[in-house]
Amino acid sequence: MLQAHESPYASGVLDPTFYQQLLDMDEGDPDRCFSRSVLAHFFKRAEEIFDSIDTAFYHKNIVELGRLAHTLKGASAQVGLAKVPRTCEEIMHCVLVHLDPSKATTRSGFLAAINAAAADVRVDGIQPKEEWTLGIVDQLVAQLVVECKDAEQLLTNLYGGNLSE
Repeated sequence: MLQAHESPYASGVLDPTFYQQLLDMDEGDPDRCFSRSVLAHFFKRAEEIFDSIDTAFYHKNIVELGRLAHTLKGASAQVGLAKVPRTCEEIMHCVLVHLDPSKATTRSGFLAAINAAAADVRVDGIQPKEEWTLGIVDQLVAQLVVECKDAEQLLTNLYGGNLSE
């Protein structure tokens, strides 16, 4: 549980504006039943999305990975998460660049990740574009999983150890 002097926003996991809007929907309910239910539903849905991401990786379906990142981005922003939507946006951008390299931008440090990954390309032959993109997306998904777990832990603490519906 957070200490009274600690801000739930200090870690950057939560977006104060959107999270407060979610809390406002509780309309003064001290048990915060509505927001608790919304958050429980979000984390259940996030698990399903991560399962679908695993399937998309298995099938090397880069477009589906982008679609799933888009879905998770919107849902996570609506419940007041901050880091998760940014990482989802990076995944979406990676997919976009895979489909159309002219769309590359410098936002969110994406090109730095590209350049770092390019430095790791085998000397004995360039990795196929698909494998290279999947490698970058895989790293971002690993980061995304950590961010979701961190958010769930923080919110579970904020809700007294119980986010179940």
